[in-house]
Amino acid sequence: MAPTTRSLLAALVVLRAADAAAVDLKSRAGTAAASPAADECSLRNWPGVQPSWRHGGASELCFCAYAGGAPLDESCPRWKDYVSADGTHADKLSTHGRATVQGRRAGNATTSKYGSMTDWALDLGSGFGSDCDVARSPGCDSVGAHALSIPRNGYASQCCDADDPNSFASWLTSRPRELASTLEDMIVGGLRAVGDVDVPSCAATGKEPTKSNDCLAQCFHVTPDVFYAHLHTTVSVAAIREAPVDSGLGPAYNASESDRRDKGYYNVCACEPSEWPGRRGNCPAVAPADRSYPRLAAMALCLNLAAAAGVGGSACVLALATGTAAFHVPRRRPVAPRVAPLAALPCPALALGTGEGVLDGTGVGVTGVAWVDVLYVFFILGICGLVYTTTIDDFGSNVDRTSVRINDEWAKALDEREDEDEPEDPFSS
Repeated sequence: MAPTTRSLLAALVVLRAADAAAVDLKSRAGTAAASPAADECSLRNWPGVQPSWRHGGASELCFCAYAGGAPLDESCPRWKDYVSADGTHADKLSTHGRATVQGRRAGNATTSKYGSMTDWALDLGSGFGSDCDVARSPGCDSVGAHALSIPRNGYASQCCDADDPNSFASWLTSRPRELASTLEDMIVGGLRAVGDVDVPSCAATGKEPTKSNDCLAQCFHVTPDVFYAHLHTTVSVAAIREAPVDSGLGPAYNASESDRRDKGYYNVCACEPSEWPGRRGNCPAVAPADRSYPRLAAMALCLNLAAAAGVGGSACVLALATGTAAFHVPRRRPVAPRVAPLAALPCPALALGTGEGVLDGTGVGVTGVAWVDVLYVFFILGICGLVYTTTIDDFGSNVDRTSVRINDEWAKALDEREDEDEPEDPFSS
């Protein structure tokens, strides 16, 4: 986004709009004052409501409730206004592994509700910050889609402040493997919420995920509006407000804000422009519809987040690249093994082809055309191994640097793996 020159009047207009939108919490969480009894959250690392949080922490308490850490009715009295399309159920909420996702593609014309999460800087077809207007969107089918992914395996405050012990930046050093799987779950959950995506990533500075650009962005705000880490997944919406202050949902840059902590780079995204400095500018080399995109996007997001925070990100990336991330696997119901006497188990002979040689466990060799069959067996085993390493474990034991457009400054860092122990993850299998 090109630098903007703000007039006093324009600034006042936007600040007034932003203040009004704060009451609405970008229409994402509900900011009605929570009851004193609701000032509780059972999520790991919950710090309690902080004095710096807006509106008594109502937004953060709502997010906690969405993640399953508190009762909805007590902690977020207006949840039906924000995460219910039918006005009765929390049908805008879904989960994927360690992530809770707010928003979905389908709306509800009866209640005049979009399925997507509204935002003061976002136009889904009925105006900026507006929910469904049936006169403009008769079926309440939004233009594009917008969802929010939040962690539910523990409280995380924000993405990128390394001085905050509850930030993802701190997780990069204290629990990198859990962060790796959490980011991937947040990415996958966001993609599922916005529906089938057959568009590229927004990969140019100022290229917002609007209908005219027809692209997808998955980004954190560097400077948060709600102190509960949330990843925006936005694709091909009607319009996005970009000026005069930072309010975009893609890889935006504003030179007039360069004195802030985010240095004018308002968002940290899974795909960033290659020219962004300071180890940023990493991006998956595949489209969001590709089956390998979630893991590659999580790798790029680890790197971009680490660069924005000024900390190391190699452990997070290598956890994804080597398959050691703590992926969520449903626990299997224990089944008692069936035991049979060893002597009762026959040792069947394995005849190979039409040759005279037989492998029967007695040391008989392989002769004749059976050798052809032996080679065939090894060929099949080789193919199975190739399929396994390219589909089950996408990267084998090394980082596939051709699959992620990685900033060159990370090359050396990725060669040194950090094998430090990290705290127990309650979501690990």
